[in-house]
Amino acid sequence: REPEVEALANLINSMGGDVEGAGTETLVVRGKEELSGTDVELIGDRIEAATYLLAAATTKGSVTVNGIEPRFMGNFLDILKQMDLDVFTTNNSISVKSKGHISPVNVITEPFPGFATDIQAPLMAALTVANGKSTVEEKIYEGRFGHVSELCRMGANITIDGRVATITGVDQLSSANVEGFDIRGAVAMIIAGLAADGDTEIYEPQHIRRGYSHLEEKFTSLGARISSHIKDAEDYLFTGC
Repeated sequence: REPEVEALANLINSMGGDVEGAGTETLVVRGKEELSGTDVELIGDRIEAATYLLAAATTKGSVTVNGIEPRFMGNFLDILKQMDLDVFTTNNSISVKSKGHISPVNVITEPFPGFATDIQAPLMAALTVANGKSTVEEKIYEGRFGHVSELCRMGANITIDGRVATITGVDQLSSANVEGFDIRGAVAMIIAGLAADGDTEIYEPQHIRRGYSHLEEKFTSLGARISSHIKDAEDYLFTGC
């Protein structure tokens, strides 16, 4: 049901293919002897969009993300509203404005249009500074809480019980040297680092390149102070997708 799968089905159909059920739980693909060329406009990346929206919420700021249709976000926009953020949408953009605080929420990762597992780590980074206790239940991937220990190194108050993480918001995160174990965990460290007191160093940043284009430039354009450099070139010798 994910928007990316629906977009792929639409692409194949525009090339002369026959895919039925795009956007539903069941796809039926009927083979064709050949496909033709076509023109297509790529849909926006909903996970990247969510990252910038959550960064604005965590730093008590505001941001507008262009090039994303709100319907692709599923129930994530409702979660932002539950966090007591002002959310504004157009056909091709989403804006978030902080009221100076984040309210706690209880969320469960689910297939689209439910809360996406790939937004779980960035959301948790935001909830570390919420006014109260939140819970995040991971029902898609077992053990997808590798970022928790790194957030705790920055002063977050998070406990794990099976598939449920309980996050008790703190007044202020502290800078630390942390690891970015995967794409979403690494970007969660960036969000936390933007809200932390002091300079945070994030190691293994190559993971971010798999899911984000020109991330430093985009954050810098929003007023962040963020840069990257290579400390150990050997870490990059075998970097792939």
